[in-house]
Parts: sequence; C-alpha cells; structure tokens
Amino acid sequence: MVGQILRHQFRKTAFFVLVVLASVPFLASPASLPIQFAPPINLNLGSTVDRLCAADFNGDGFPDLAVTYGNGIGILTNDGTGTMRLWANFYAYGALGAGDFNGDHKMDLVTVASGSAGKVWLNNGNGDFRATNFNSPYAIGSAVAVGDFNGDQKLDLAASASSVCIFLGQGDGRLVFLTNYDAGGTAIAMADFDRNTRIDLVSVRYGSSYTSVLSGNGDGTFAPPANYFDSTYYRYCVATGDFNRDAKPDIVTGEHDYYHLISVRLNNGDGTFGPQKTVQAPISVSALAIADFDGDGNLDIVAGNPLVILPGNGDGTFASAVTNLSSFSPHEGANQSLVVADFDGDGRPDIATTSVTNNCVSILLNRTAPSVSIQNTSGLLVLNWTDQLGFHLEFTTNLGLPNTWSAVTNPSFVVNGQRIVVTTATSGNGFFRLRKP
Repeated sequence: MVGQILRHQFRKTAFFVLVVLASVPFLASPASLPIQFAPPINLNLGSTVDRLCAADFNGDGFPDLAVTYGNGIGILTNDGTGTMRLWANFYAYGALGAGDFNGDHKMDLVTVASGSAGKVWLNNGNGDFRATNFNSPYAIGSAVAVGDFNGDQKLDLAASASSVCIFLGQGDGRLVFLTNYDAGGTAIAMADFDRNTRIDLVSVRYGSSYTSVLSGNGDGTFAPPANYFDSTYYRYCVATGDFNRDAKPDIVTGEHDYYHLISVRLNNGDGTFGPQKTVQAPISVSALAIADFDGDGNLDIVAGNPLVILPGNGDGTFASAVTNLSSFSPHEGANQSLVVADFDGDGRPDIATTSVTNNCVSILLNRTAPSVSIQNTSGLLVLNWTDQLGFHLEFTTNLGLPNTWSAVTNPSFVVNGQRIVVTTATSGNGFFRLRKP
C-alpha cells in the first residue's frame, strides 16, 4: 500500500509532507514538488545588459558573473547568498567565455566582438584585468566555447560568426588562430558526443536549416561538419545534455521566432544523432541552459524570453512547461542571456539572467524541495532524499496543530549522494516533512 504524499509550499519554507500509515508496510515512490524559485535578487546596472557568463573570478569559492552592459564588462562578485556587487569593470563587449588561460589558477575572461578581433582578459585576483589581444582572418563575434581541444592542458577557444574559428592557447594568455570551418552561426556548444575523450562542437546559425556537429580529432582540428537538417530556420541558441540518461550527450536548440520550438536530437552513441524532436514552447527562445532543477535525476531545460522551464522525463521527452514563475514577472520580455550555477551553495542549481528592458541582472534561487522516498519495514521507517544543504526532517502526529512539528534527531548518513534517516514507526498516523527555513 502506498501512503498518501501531500505537497505544500509556504511562502518562505519549502517542505514535503508524507503521511505514514505505520501499521502497513509500504514503499512510497519518489515524487518531487513543482519547480519553484525565490523572488529574484536584482542588480540594476543603469544601462542595457546583454551577455552573461559564470565563474569564480575572485577565488572565494562562490560563482560570480561577468556581464556586458552599455559598452563595458562588469564583474559581479557573489557573497555566497546570491547577492552580487560590482567588483570590476572595463571597456569591452561581445560574446563572453571564462577559463584560466595562463595557468595561474585565476579565472580569466575572453571576449569577441563583431569583426575579427578578440581579447583575453587576464585576472590578477584583485579586480584588475589585463587585456591580451588576438586576431582572426574571419569574423568571430557571435559566440564562444572554451576547452582544451588538443589535449595539452592549455585552454583553447572556438569562436563563431560566419564560420567556426579555432584558436590554440599558448598557456600564457595568448590565443593563436589555427583553422576555421564552414559551420558558423549564432551559438556554439561543446561536448564529447562520440565518447572518445575528445571535445566535439555543435553550432547553429539563425536563418539556416542545419545544425552542424564537428567531431574533434584531438589535435585542435575537427572533422568536416556533419549537418542535420531542421524543419525551421530560426535556431538562435544551442546547449547539450544527457536527456534520456544513457550517458550520451544530446543536443537541444531553441527557435527565436513565431514557431516557439525547442528541438532535441538524441545521441546514437557514436557521435551521430537521431531525428529532430520538437517541443512547443510558450515563448520565442533567445537563451538556453540545462540543469536538474527538481532533483529527480533528469535534466531539465530552462529557456529565456521570458523564463520558462521544461522538466525532463528522463527519456528524451519533457513535461509541460513551468510558466508560473510569477516572481520573475517584472523582467519579462527580453532575457538575452542566462546561466545556471549554485549561487547560494545549497546544492541546487539556480538561474542568473539578464533583462534588457530593465537594465537588470537577476538571480533566481532554487527553492524546490528534493524528492523523498520512504519505506516501512519491520517497524522501522527509512527515509531518503538527494542530499542538499539546509533541509531538515521534521515530524508531527497532528497536521492540525502547526506548532507541533519537531526535528527528527536520528543520525543521518549519505550513500551515493542520498541522505538516509532511519527512525521508529509510530502507532497510528504520523507525518514527516522535509523543510528548509
């Protein structure tokens, strides 16, 4: 017999109530609460904001942000709660990427703007960033991907516009042009699609009917692009993730037009991809990111313009879009960029996004409760959930008396990322909740 699982969400408290019918052994299947976020933490920069990327720029262990606004770059440092402050700014613009380009264990920044020039901004750790220039024989201003393409432990760069250009890092902050491929576009992402330990690339071009996959050769070069025909022509963004839990990274693209489509191609396991599967989105998509927001082990898709989330089912399909992120309503209309990171250190992915209509960078902290399962065996209750900071198990015998909840002080332990608590079954009905103050 399965005990009733009741879900509830207070304004400031995410919790999960489980009715325990202690006289009957049962196994309750994990079930997660709806994806929920706290009201946004906003930082108004006073002028139009555009691109974002996340990295720990000041070395304190918390993810920070770099954002283009006006004609400059702002480095926003995080105090560990998701609250940001302007730490550094300098004149630059264009697509952003982050990485340690000179091996000093400080996160640097790379920018490429319209045209054929780019800059690596070397971070000295105290808010100063020193520019190192690099040039390309081709335009490179649309998008970037940072990774070690030739296995020399030095970060390289793929930059895209009219073509995909590859630059090899020299380990001292310099980037040197190597080659280019006719697969340029609006957005670029990377993954090891064929699982040969070499980085591959995927690129989409707004106005083109193809998604292009470039398989890495391991020396900084790539095989000629494999082009996959898509049914529409307005893919604006691309991301990668394993959507059917087969340990093979898949591809998702977003349409920035009246079709409002998000398209997924599942990986065949050899670096080739199956047919395009489309999901109707309630928005015209200008940005994508991937994370497991509800802790069920399935990757979800977050898309911007305005913000919506497609919860993954774990088989390459998605549940109905979460569109009731009412806390974000003041910034609807033009989310040009978004990134996912754990900004408050509680183990759950949060969202940072820009809104050009409000000149804001907004942080949305994840307040979704983790999934809980409970088993009653021989008079003992075994409860387990994905281990996440800040959640406490509480118990009561009477839901009608809200002040009777008490902490379950039984020892807990973590096995394979699951926190487990064993407690004695009660006579009659009992109620557990997982609560984060």
